[in-house]
Amino acid sequence: MRVVKRFLTWAEGQGVELPAITPGMLGQYLVGLGGSPAKRNLHLSALRGFFDRLVQQHVVVLNPAASVRGVKDKTIEGKTPA
Repeated sequence: MRVVKRFLTWAEGQGVELPAITPGMLGQYLVGLGGSPAKRNLHLSALRGFFDRLVQQHVVVLNPAASVRGVKDKTIEGKTPA
């Protein structure tokens, strides 16, 4: 719920109404969010669920978060010290 409130505050600051949100705007929000890839993927997952509910309730026609890809988390493997 905190993630959705944060996103809605961001969208309001951009002057965008809920039905006018595009996948590009969601991507822009996630890039501006910063932090670890896991944090951005968590936000994306919460926003997908939020927009899925809005689609079911006919508030928006399509889920803009459905086509946004998550960030791949890179793990670095090295030699284990002796």
